[in-house]
Amino acid sequence: CGGGNKPADTSKPAETSTPAETSTPAGTSTPAGTSSAAAESSTPAAESSEAENTSEEEKVYVRGDDNEIYDAVLGEYEDLIEAAHAIVDDDERYVAYAKAEGELLAQGLMVPTYTQGGTYAITRVAPKTISAALHGLDSDRLQHLVAVSGNDKTSFIKAAERDEMKALWETAREAGNSALYDPAAYLTGKGYTLSKKYTVPTSLFPVEADVLATYRASDTEPAVNGIEGLITYDNVGVIRGAMAEEDTNGNPFKISEDGKTYTFKIKSGAKWVDNTGAIRGDVTADDFVAGFQHALDAQGGLEYLADGIIAGVGEYLRGECTWDEVGYKVNSKGELEITLVNKENYFPSRLVYALFMPMKRDFFLAKGGVFGLAEWAALVNDEDALKNYKYGQVGDPTSLLYNSAFYNTKWETTEGAQEMVYVKNPNYYDVNKTTLDEIKFVYEDGSNVQQMFNNAVSGVYFGLGLNAATGSLKMAQDAGIFDTCAYISDTTATTYFGGFNLNRGAWEISGGAVKSNQTEAQKILNHKAFNNKNFRLGFLHGFDRASYRDVAVGEGVGKYSLRNMYTHPEFVRLGGSVTDGTKVWAADTTYGEMVQFYANASGANVRSTADLSDGWYDLDRGLAELQAAKTELGSDWKDGEKIVIDYVYWAQNTANVASSQAFKRTIEGKLGDFITVNLIEAKTKLEYYYSGYLVDTGEALPQDFFDGSGWGPDYVDPGTYLDTFSALRDASMVKVIGLDPQ
Repeated sequence: CGGGNKPADTSKPAETSTPAETSTPAGTSTPAGTSSAAAESSTPAAESSEAENTSEEEKVYVRGDDNEIYDAVLGEYEDLIEAAHAIVDDDERYVAYAKAEGELLAQGLMVPTYTQGGTYAITRVAPKTISAALHGLDSDRLQHLVAVSGNDKTSFIKAAERDEMKALWETAREAGNSALYDPAAYLTGKGYTLSKKYTVPTSLFPVEADVLATYRASDTEPAVNGIEGLITYDNVGVIRGAMAEEDTNGNPFKISEDGKTYTFKIKSGAKWVDNTGAIRGDVTADDFVAGFQHALDAQGGLEYLADGIIAGVGEYLRGECTWDEVGYKVNSKGELEITLVNKENYFPSRLVYALFMPMKRDFFLAKGGVFGLAEWAALVNDEDALKNYKYGQVGDPTSLLYNSAFYNTKWETTEGAQEMVYVKNPNYYDVNKTTLDEIKFVYEDGSNVQQMFNNAVSGVYFGLGLNAATGSLKMAQDAGIFDTCAYISDTTATTYFGGFNLNRGAWEISGGAVKSNQTEAQKILNHKAFNNKNFRLGFLHGFDRASYRDVAVGEGVGKYSLRNMYTHPEFVRLGGSVTDGTKVWAADTTYGEMVQFYANASGANVRSTADLSDGWYDLDRGLAELQAAKTELGSDWKDGEKIVIDYVYWAQNTANVASSQAFKRTIEGKLGDFITVNLIEAKTKLEYYYSGYLVDTGEALPQDFFDGSGWGPDYVDPGTYLDTFSALRDASMVKVIGLDPQ
């Protein structure tokens, strides 16, 4: 996500070239983790699913208690997360997090399915020209993207040329010097013409224009091209100064001896501009203070990145101290000074996310903004005051200022014809290294695959993911493009996943769309089954994810995008050896290796947590676990009765339709004695997104199995993933399993 909550059809431009057509829906559905068929069943709350003292015919489904269910299935996980957070040593903390993730997988709750990329694609974009960071928002910044122009099938970059460029990049990465990789010179030397304009198709436009007040990746992906923070990661993974000035050694910050205070000097040439490119003032250290306070006041969902990390933030959010007591301020030299609660070696990696972006204080105030938790709450709850609040308005480029390589000149919000245009900022401090003059984000619902393919060939789009289910793969083969130009796109650290709705509270959305036809008896049985550990694990082991993905992306290709755990398995490695009881972990051990060990210690029996393989599929085990669940539920699950899983799909999106049908065929083909999938049509984009990705609470989730979201890391520590399932931490992904624990 960058990081944050990513929609399943997120379009990742640049080198992966996976527009909306390939990435919808969020792939397969696999309950992560497994245990023996005799595993402990259910949660106590399952018994609350039916009214007492009624006859069989009169039983009515009653939603259970979120906290009871959460404690039953994730109570131990939360304890392990808190234990990990208390460890300062990086290596020991990684081991502690691996224990927690092993427990998460072994519960079969969070269902890792696949990652971005790992599919066939064709492109006119050079590889490895955007940030190499696996976390944060830098991978959405396109200011250094190198693409070639062309309007026919001969203008796509050949797969062999991509391989040569990637080898050149690898040399630069090993040296830690991005200057050693010059894809523009390579491509022009091959006779290509570089493009100054770039178009990004996407099926979900921002619903929040203020990047400081949102956690959704779909809100920030276009916007980060106009806003820039303190630091950035370049295309070989080196931290560089963005708004922060580098010293003579290339360091963009100073760290105190105790490791708790970071000091940043802001570049003297950095400017704010408006939507016409006119200069509206200098970027100052106070702009970062203003932005940070507004982000905390607005509480858009990213406060966990600073709560308990930066001094005073937790107390400020709870109303226990004033803003002056927060460790985020301008010092006497006019520099930004950030004070931490505890030393944290990876703290700088947090700074490339939206919570830490700047905002010009006087512009915000002139647009009706206010500072302070109470003041902000009063504003948003006062209809008259909100009428005068004009900062960060969707569709209005004049409501924001810009300090990065581009500024927003157009934002069309007409349904079905949405468009955003960013143009090069001539007042950007590094304008000479900005490769593009214009970036255009355009709406593409994926309903007409032939037109999308034609647009890619004619140069409207710069690349396309090739999808077997929709026919685009065959189109490329028939056009003679596939053999010379198709390649397997790079994967990312974003993990898509699903989960069973453990405490369903909605059977339609506003207006009656995506309405379920489940009976009260089916609702009650589903609640008990989904809260039964053996049922979840049986579904996991019986779900042939590789075959399912093959249907979507092409025979034999599905394995390249599979992910078997939540965190990227090679996200971190041990710097030194760690002893945990009788187990000794050697230096350079990957995080995924440790997770596999601890998951299996809890009975998961996962063959591999590495990417590019299905580490979970074991049909015999899955069928045995489902039978065990049926036995445990006794008379509640009658012979011949099947669990009916409501699954919402987007009827306008060709890839989503094909994938949802493949999901139904795959599940029923292997597990049909126990489960049937009921596909529920969402007729419009909004119906689809408000049936899952855009729901605010678990109670509002109107389907039994939702796999339409993904999570990308926000900083370089496994906690950035795992906190999203912790009620004491971020908890933003707990809604995927239908819970709202307090």
